Amino acid sequence: MISINKFVKWLAGKVEEAGITVLLDSPGRNFSTTAIRVIGVRTDDKGVDKQNQPKSNFEPGYDVKQKS
Repeated sequence: MISINKFVKWLAGKVEEAGITVLLDSPGRNFSTTAIRVIGVRTDDKGVDKQNQPKSNFEPGYDVKQKS
């Protein structure tokens, strides 16, 4: 038996060593793709209310692209 929390932290370290960006506080909204592969992701907006209207702490989502 293992702790899922410890496992996720260990796994995040392994993928970051492999050059993969782990965004713990930003859910992904959409993928950016070419015809054959994923090249990035668009994060979700932060600081919106239940009607999806910006609050005072609003931060727009941003694009995270694969390094060339």
